[in-house]
Formats: sequence, structure tokens, C-alpha cells
Amino acid sequence: TKELEAAVAAGKILELEGAPFGLLFERLDALCVHGGLGTTAEAMRAGIPTTVVGVLLMDQRFWGMQCEKLGIGSQMVHIATWKK
Repeated sequence: TKELEAAVAAGKILELEGAPFGLLFERLDALCVHGGLGTTAEAMRAGIPTTVVGVLLMDQRFWGMQCEKLGIGSQMVHIATWKK
């Protein structure tokens, strides 16, 4: 449609094959990622604030701690210890 073409031309819609994280993430201000190696590494490369979210198992805890240690993400809080 003409609206879609106009949005693409204006840079409001990015259409890419394979969704390369590096090209997507550099366009964002911040990220909440699931904490896998691929998405977290690409977020770090993009140089934007990155917080790991999810159930915080296995590598999610490692990458969440790395984001916090590097000063690019917030401290992880497990839902079992979170208080309102």
C-alpha cells in the first residue's frame, strides 16, 4: 500500500531479511533481552543500555551480571525476592 511505502521511505519501518540484530539494535535507545549470548553480545556491540529479563536461569544470570558489571544494565532481581 502507499502508506507502507511512505513509512519505509520515511525510515519508520525497517525491512530486512534474516533480522540481523546488529542493524536493528543500533537504531534503538535501550534493550531488554532474554540473556542469550547472541542477543546480549549484539546489544553490547550497539553500545546501548541493556537489561536481561526472564526467568534468570543458566546463561541469563551470567549475562545479566555482565551487563550490570559493565554499567550498561540494571541489577537483576529475581521475582522470588522482589518486594512491592
